[in-house]
Amino acid sequence: MKNLFLIFILLFSTSIWSQEAVSEKSDDEIEIPTQTDLMLKGLPAAIFNIPNYFMTEFFMDHGLDQYGVYSRVHKKDPQSSPFRVFLGGQSKRVPNDDDHFPFVNSAFDFMDIVQLEYGVCSAVTFGLRRFHMLANFDPENSFKEDVPEYEFEFEKWISFYKKKIDSIFQLRPVNIPYFRNVNEFASHRDLQDYIKKHIVSLWIKKNVSLQGLIQYQGVKEKPDIHKAYRLYLDVLHRLRRGYNPIVYMAQPSGGSKKAKGKNKNPQPVDFNFQGGDDDTTSKGDYWIHVVQVYKLSKPRPDGSFSFWVWDINEDYAEFAKKEVKMKPDGTFVWPDTFEGVDKDLSAVHLYPQDDVEVATIVANKLAWCGANDQRAQVCGLKSEFPLEILNQ
Repeated sequence: MKNLFLIFILLFSTSIWSQEAVSEKSDDEIEIPTQTDLMLKGLPAAIFNIPNYFMTEFFMDHGLDQYGVYSRVHKKDPQSSPFRVFLGGQSKRVPNDDDHFPFVNSAFDFMDIVQLEYGVCSAVTFGLRRFHMLANFDPENSFKEDVPEYEFEFEKWISFYKKKIDSIFQLRPVNIPYFRNVNEFASHRDLQDYIKKHIVSLWIKKNVSLQGLIQYQGVKEKPDIHKAYRLYLDVLHRLRRGYNPIVYMAQPSGGSKKAKGKNKNPQPVDFNFQGGDDDTTSKGDYWIHVVQVYKLSKPRPDGSFSFWVWDINEDYAEFAKKEVKMKPDGTFVWPDTFEGVDKDLSAVHLYPQDDVEVATIVANKLAWCGANDQRAQVCGLKSEFPLEILNQ
């Protein structure tokens, strides 16, 4: 950890110089920021949050955090589990076109917001899961919300739905009237860029942090069967609580990959690449990819197993379903469907402190869902925890 702290200090000193240099440029010269620009601006906050990271780790390690409390309640009596707030959204857990973003983690799709150099897979993945967990789409406006008229009160209409988006990225549940699903909502020409801006801000928060740095340590790891089985149990326990955990995968050497579906050119970055030859290729010394896990196999006789992830680099849900296999020696394998060659990973881990985000969502949903019977019905609080989830 000492080395990580020194890295932060070095980067922070660099950011001061860089911000001074940037300030000398005219507005005409600075239109679309690069990811490096945004990283440098986010470093002071990241350094400030270092003590909070270690304090959170301490509470998590000793089961004193809110997630630990919820987990003990769930284990004691699943039918009184706080995680029941997720039961109303079970259909959103498996990749499908309705619940898939209409854009992907690519330089092309984000070109009007930021110049991608590393990709924003972590933020697209977290952003999509936040919509799944927190947004109740209400096409008939059964909640009877007072929605401004699009044609006659456009500014009020935009403000109304932007506040909904703000709430989701603040981990607060919302009802979204007159839209059927996340794909339709995020496809709206007046809302999509606002969602993307939130995703870029979320990428800064997730990656310009100790959680972000820790992911890069996985590149140096070697396959470990004990770590693989520990991951299996960690993922299994979370799937049984009714939600998709998020993992990061690391590979010591990258390779080019194009997304299926739309013919987009250029598409220089699909994963969070580092150490690339230049900014226009997806070749790098290593890559890191962040995804939701939605399914887990039972261990096979030879000790191997598989889990399935929601790949936000793909345009269509049909191609977003990826099977990651664990070989008997503990090596995880990523299926490269474009090149046709499976690639060994150096590490797969739960995303650092993802439990903190999930616990916050549970707390906020308990309050929102419990406010009235209609919300309770939408959230699934009136339902029992299905055995197929508990016993998967």
